Amino acid sequence: MDAHTLRAMWTPRVKAQAGLAATIGLEHSTPDIVNEVMTESEVIQYIVNAFEGVDTVSSSGDTFFFYDPRSELPVDHRFPFATLVTGDHYDTASNLGRLSVFRLNIGVSAVSYRSLFGGEEIHRGSTAPPEKRIDFADLDRLMPHPVYAAQHWVCALNPSADTFEAIKPLLAEAYDRAATRYARQGHLPAADGA
Repeated sequence: MDAHTLRAMWTPRVKAQAGLAATIGLEHSTPDIVNEVMTESEVIQYIVNAFEGVDTVSSSGDTFFFYDPRSELPVDHRFPFATLVTGDHYDTASNLGRLSVFRLNIGVSAVSYRSLFGGEEIHRGSTAPPEKRIDFADLDRLMPHPVYAAQHWVCALNPSADTFEAIKPLLAEAYDRAATRYARQGHLPAADGA
């Protein structure tokens, strides 16, 4: 396989504007070897271990990540900062019924979202201009969420280790936003050792 083919396969294809995209390294060079895909359990483990006060809820193979350091909020009063979905329970745009395919969804700020994708409307299907079409079933690609892009959610299906490294700052931002929302609602984070 030649370098051009590898680049097309493994370089995230986000047509990002300058700013956050360059900062988080989405436009990286072709790896010397094919990068391994992260597993669901590796992604879940990273999020749980990297961020304090994360509580998870799992249902139908999907995992929802909440900032709730005391695990005290009723589930219906929480809003996830990230989710990992494994099936077409909520939408079919990503064709998650494929063997071992999962989608990591991350809620980012409007500023970060616009830095990555601009403010343009999301185009679906064959009626969209070719340069604006998004295949929401593409693997290892950071892209707008197929349903919640308007709420500034982004996603990646089966991210490679390199892509996951590049989106870690987005996870950190989503976590920070959730912690800030928690504090604004009058909750105090758990004390050390509590």
